[in-house]
Amino acid sequence: MFPFQKKREDLMIVVLRFAVGSVFVWFGIDKWIHPEAWYDWVAAWVWPLVFFSPPTIMLLIGGFEFTVGMLLLVGRLTRVLATMAGVYLFLISYLTGPTDTVVRDGALIGCCLALFISVNRASSKPIDQKWIRLIWFAYVFFLFAAGMVFIRHGGI
Repeated sequence: MFPFQKKREDLMIVVLRFAVGSVFVWFGIDKWIHPEAWYDWVAAWVWPLVFFSPPTIMLLIGGFEFTVGMLLLVGRLTRVLATMAGVYLFLISYLTGPTDTVVRDGALIGCCLALFISVNRASSKPIDQKWIRLIWFAYVFFLFAAGMVFIRHGGI
């Protein structure tokens, strides 16, 4: 028997939670195991601004990513975590500039947005639809702008 006896939309939310949550858990653990592999992903101008050593920063970022991922997997604070994950990925995309990670993170931001919209609809205090439309248009603009910058800088 199929393990989810819920409506299709509920199953969609579970799939989105697992998709985004597993990526965050995976990358969080990898930052703990191989922190040095992630140093080059941080823009060079950021390192002088932080108060901790690179290994410590990677441990902290890994902890954040792991926590967000695990909470998404278990379905806790989904709307808040989808927002945090989307904003976090946007900041990564902005700080790293026109790299191939913008393509990956753009898709993950879309998953976070879809998760947020789905969970928001079922919330006891949903955010007004005009704000949802504004966020949607901002996401589409981000994809367009990031795509243009990425292509202008030579693509992959």
